[in-house]
Amino acid sequence: MLSPTVRGTLLQPIHCALLILALGALAVLTNNAFLAPPLGASAFSAVRAPHNTDNHPRHIIVSHVIGMAAGLLALSLCGAADLPGALSGPFAWQHAFSGSLAVFLTSSLGYALRATHPPSLATTLVASLGLLSRPFAALALLGGAVLIAASVALARRVESAPPQ
Repeated sequence: MLSPTVRGTLLQPIHCALLILALGALAVLTNNAFLAPPLGASAFSAVRAPHNTDNHPRHIIVSHVIGMAAGLLALSLCGAADLPGALSGPFAWQHAFSGSLAVFLTSSLGYALRATHPPSLATTLVASLGLLSRPFAALALLGGAVLIAASVALARRVESAPPQ
């Protein structure tokens, strides 16, 4: 068994980097956004503490789905859908209201469904600020979350398996 120091300073960063590389390769091969900033936070959090409740595979998937749906809903409701993305044009009040509403909805629904995963708030901001420029970007980002959840499920099984 490796010491926590070796695990934290060497193995976890390697695992996280390989997970991001796999998502990046999938993004390149499919020309879709399987790799996006919220997934970097999810990968780090999940690799660092796979047994933490917030990093349960169900929490990862459900919370990113909630975040995406809430973000796209807020984008539309607040009138920001017709504006350039918040990082590529002037930041407007619609962006501020959209981001705020999306974070509220994501947090509320995550707690109500007992499926919180803090990095999903980055997903909701990406969506609510109009940063998804391609039609399938939302689905690809959620696909990336599913792949991270699968990696966490595997890590949980490997770590909880009895020594042979």
